Amino acid sequence: MPIVNRQMILSGLLVASCLHCWHQPALSQAQENAQSAIRPRILVANDDGIAAPGLHALVRELSSFADIVVVAPENNRSGSSHSLSVYRAEMTLTRTDIEGALEAYAVNGSPADAVNIGLLHVGREKPFDLVVTGLNHGANVGVTAHISGTVGSAMEAALNGVPATAPELIKGVAIRRMGSATFRSAGYRSEENEDSTLKLVARLARGPEAAPDSDTLAFRQGDITITPLRIDWTDEAAILDVRGWDLPVAPEGR
Repeated sequence: MPIVNRQMILSGLLVASCLHCWHQPALSQAQENAQSAIRPRILVANDDGIAAPGLHALVRELSSFADIVVVAPENNRSGSSHSLSVYRAEMTLTRTDIEGALEAYAVNGSPADAVNIGLLHVGREKPFDLVVTGLNHGANVGVTAHISGTVGSAMEAALNGVPATAPELIKGVAIRRMGSATFRSAGYRSEENEDSTLKLVARLARGPEAAPDSDTLAFRQGDITITPLRIDWTDEAAILDVRGWDLPVAPEGR
């Protein structure tokens, strides 16, 4: 199995910035044979759905140096966060064709479902070296990342021990901490249907001002932002405070 190294991960991150300008020189048959023996296997997913142009563009680029398998939601599932329906519903996997992909499947589930099924079912005999989720239509920066299906599916890959990245289609690169939300809910516009139910349409507004060292500001300035995330959300400082509360605390290691 090819080793996932820094260059491979950066290739996944930065492919968005060179979709229209990167061209691989022609290789001889011997070079192609040697290269195919060390090509990494990449699982591609997204939250915009199997038909999203960004996903197809990403697959075409990644397929120039890797073997690509796609598992993505059959419809747009933006805002799904890390939700999983695979544990409470029967899933349907439909084979389809995508240029550049060795295999491609649409699943009637969430983005995290797609990655879970891709890793544990589609890739059960030939594991993947990397998961790339995207290209996303919209911004996965700031605290908005908590509701992002793209980021949620990357987290699902991490939980299964596979490195993952969620690239965006922008320009430069900025390594920043998580900032404020890029947008916020400003209420809803309602319309009454004939059956007396209400149709609700969300009204979105620009988020608060972004801190100068945040990914949100860098994104607004047109950069690709890299914000390392982790699965463990524990607030270590708060643990000490909570231990001071008057609670019947159980001993550790019990």
